[in-house]
Amino acid sequence: MQLFRRRDKCMILEDILIKERTAILNGNFGALSKLMTEKEHLTNASESIGPYGNLVRLKQLAARNQAMLLAASEGIRAVTNLLDQRNKSSADLQTYSESGERRIRDSCQNNMARRV
Repeated sequence: MQLFRRRDKCMILEDILIKERTAILNGNFGALSKLMTEKEHLTNASESIGPYGNLVRLKQLAARNQAMLLAASEGIRAVTNLLDQRNKSSADLQTYSESGERRIRDSCQNNMARRV
């Protein structure tokens, strides 16, 4: 009976890790907090989770998900930085005069001139 429970816990944890991977791939980061709670509840149980072979598989799945989460957070950070740079650069409009001189116009001033 004890071995059966351990195996069930391993299977449940593996299922959670697979759901976690799917959520990461789909960008469903809201589901991750629920899965995290389930994972913590399951792993905090006083009873051992299972045989060594199962633990190796679970460790591999968890490591894969961790790497995917890190990559996703780096991607989100990169996009955020790119959008920040784009917003900063679009604040000033760069043009050239007829003689080839570079002019920088503040886009806020341009908007104000159009409204008046």
